[in-house]
Amino acid sequence: MGKVAIILLAGGEASRYKASLKSLVNNYQDKLLSKRGNISLLEFVVGELRPLGDIFIVTKGEERKKRYSALLNEYVQNNDVKIISEHIKKSIGPLGGIYSVLKHCGNIQTTVILPADLPNVKEKVIAELIAKAFHSKSFDLVSLVHPNGQTEHLVLIIRFSELLRASQFLIDMDIHRVSSLIRLISKKRFINSAYLIKDTENNEVFYDLDIPSSIPKIRTSIKPVVNFPYVDFGLPIVTDEKPEDPSVLYQKFLDLKKNDKSKDQQGKHPSLIALLQKESNIYKERGLLSLSLHCLLDMYKINQDPIISDQIDELIMKLEPKGENQTSLG
Repeated sequence: MGKVAIILLAGGEASRYKASLKSLVNNYQDKLLSKRGNISLLEFVVGELRPLGDIFIVTKGEERKKRYSALLNEYVQNNDVKIISEHIKKSIGPLGGIYSVLKHCGNIQTTVILPADLPNVKEKVIAELIAKAFHSKSFDLVSLVHPNGQTEHLVLIIRFSELLRASQFLIDMDIHRVSSLIRLISKKRFINSAYLIKDTENNEVFYDLDIPSSIPKIRTSIKPVVNFPYVDFGLPIVTDEKPEDPSVLYQKFLDLKKNDKSKDQQGKHPSLIALLQKESNIYKERGLLSLSLHCLLDMYKINQDPIISDQIDELIMKLEPKGENQTSLG
């Protein structure tokens, strides 16, 4: 996969983190400046990940860029870390931040995308994930899926050329979910986190810091829907029955939307719904429940059918049972 760039997403507003604070004082309005031992969370994350590749931190606004630059002055001066302010004027979430970094990546072949607010991140775990992706030479995207069917939409290893193509296409289509980026790329592998993280010391590596007093946990107490070491898509299979590629279905859906210039969309509803339903079913059958859910959410935008609503509720209950709020559908 060649030279590696690690993109740390640091452009969020941290609204849940801020809401949890009784008073917003000093620098702790910014969770990346909260303390992790004797240093800031941002310094800790950069220190853990710097040995693995070139680091690009993408944030919003010149003020935050200057603040982070001052904090990481030695790394920045040595050109070990580049801090980039998101250049897209319209706020479109993590996808906008990712796209803003790409023109700065030079001859990078592989991009590793991670949230910057991972207080338990460990170099050895991310290194193992990168190594598994390097061994998966046939894939353009490698990510994680937890045994409960929740994919890590902001933990991605992507071939640079595919990331550039897919993100540009989605932004042009005014589609901003990172899950759509995953859906658009054909050749992809989802590594079961239970096989990547085998001990209790490392099982909180990918919990992000939403509130200062606790870290939300991915549910592991339910019966797993993903039992295999990994789930693959987009590779040729030598069988009489060739399964449909969900990314092809999603591309057809997007092309149909893009090419239909008519204002009256009623006529194309059945075709759009059929494509999304097929895509959703494929992900659900393979245990990727959160990706299946995103397909259903796209269906509901087109047609607010009670049947679609029931399907959405069914998946939400499996991912996020009553009384718990632990998934992140970015």
